[in-house]
Amino acid sequence: MDTKWYAVIAVVLLVAAAAGGYYWYTTQQKSEERKEIFVEPEDKVAVDYIGRFVDLSVFDTSMYSVAIDNVSYPKSPAFSMREPSAYVPLKVKVGTAAEGDYITVIEGFREALIGMKVGDKRTAIIPPEKGYGFKDPALIVEKNLIETIPMKYEWNESKFTDYYGKSPMDGLVLKDPKWGWNVTVFATYGNKVVFHFTPQVGETVSPFGWEIKVLSVDSTANNGNGEIKIQHLIKPSQVNRIHAKDFQFRDFYLIGLNPEKGTFTIDYNEQIKGNTLIFTITLLNITKNA
Repeated sequence: MDTKWYAVIAVVLLVAAAAGGYYWYTTQQKSEERKEIFVEPEDKVAVDYIGRFVDLSVFDTSMYSVAIDNVSYPKSPAFSMREPSAYVPLKVKVGTAAEGDYITVIEGFREALIGMKVGDKRTAIIPPEKGYGFKDPALIVEKNLIETIPMKYEWNESKFTDYYGKSPMDGLVLKDPKWGWNVTVFATYGNKVVFHFTPQVGETVSPFGWEIKVLSVDSTANNGNGEIKIQHLIKPSQVNRIHAKDFQFRDFYLIGLNPEKGTFTIDYNEQIKGNTLIFTITLLNITKNA
């Protein structure tokens, strides 16, 4: 056979081999794509997440590195630090019912998971109706920046001892653990303890995270129960930044300040209620629904 025919045959074989290789490669690629697993309803998944409010302050996360980094990830008043061992991926059943170690989550979070594959990262913006619901207006309280509180109180002995850590006796003076000002025991009889708050005019205390100034003390006012006039010295920068407990140990958040009206507003709702939430979700694992 002529050498030129050998060359032609060699070229044909080379082209055929290349075409075959390309066909095999593209077929394998398509096959691999078909093998990719995406999250569907009722699957079980493991995720890492960062939960933020619209001001980008973090209220929760599954990652310890985020929890301890307050520079890159400033925290909201609702954030609560856990033990390091508690920061683990979240196991989620992508449905409305939990299963074993896999919990159910809010609707917006579930919807964000659908269609994700392992390694994907997704940001979900979740409105209140698909999050934790709306605020209860009855739990939002407007208060005056200048108000009065009673001086005189009467408790039973065990309550007094539990709260102040000392047995009452006439004339005993100690510090109130919440207000930070003086308390004076005026009388003990039977199981009863009568005591007065006895702050100094001009004294400043911080029972809730902002300063409160004592404007006046009148032991004869309020039908002999006495009256303390105080002024809340709240700064605009403290609004939406303070989480505290009241004297009944109920959690509240400072959410408003109106100096012109002379009022401030506190909210006994959880901070996640009534707010748009931003979740950054990283999918770590999928277990398909059987």
